[in-house]
Amino acid sequence: GTLVRLYECVRVIRKTRSGPPPVMEEDGVWWSEECWYEEGRVEAAQAAIERQGAPLSEFWRVEYERRSRASWDAFYKRNGDQAYRDRHYVESEFGRSLEAARGGTLVELGAGVGNGVAPLVRALAVRRAVCLDFSPRAVAMLAARSDLCALNCEARLCDVATEPFGEADASADCVTCFFVLSAIAPHHLPAVAAKIARVLKPGGRVLVRDYGRYDQAQLRFA
Repeated sequence: GTLVRLYECVRVIRKTRSGPPPVMEEDGVWWSEECWYEEGRVEAAQAAIERQGAPLSEFWRVEYERRSRASWDAFYKRNGDQAYRDRHYVESEFGRSLEAARGGTLVELGAGVGNGVAPLVRALAVRRAVCLDFSPRAVAMLAARSDLCALNCEARLCDVATEPFGEADASADCVTCFFVLSAIAPHHLPAVAAKIARVLKPGGRVLVRDYGRYDQAQLRFA
């Protein structure tokens, strides 16, 4: 069966309601969606079209992918561990889906300096957390976080797009992907999904949070 079904959440200017989106279950997949007026979706699509520049050439597509590790390493050199705050909202966003990780093994892809995993290991008392990232500086800073070292967090250098995760098959209760899949070249995504499926235990959960089409990040930087 399909490991992950990505529900496209259209994020635009107008919401149909306030407050956090509901978390729902469909065929064993927990997901949340923010609902928007059709008028707002059309406005955002037009705004994105007006702001977009020329398509990226094949040369620069390959070059940016080649430089990606060095670029992220330079980012962490400039910003240290102050670029992002710990993502405490994940507890309310994912609700009961997080119970799969309670007392078990959690694997996080693109962990950075631990902003995503830190709130989860504290709230869920995980037995073990494996934090994967391809930036040597990020991994070193995560490994130096005494608060996470005391909670059985292992920081590991790994390019999840091209390298094995280094975990045994069917060993993880939960895999988290926070703002990482959108940073992986599309041609690598099937292999990443296969590796996630390989390490998950039967009944395990994959938690995904990422950018959406026409969200504020796209409109701001288009």
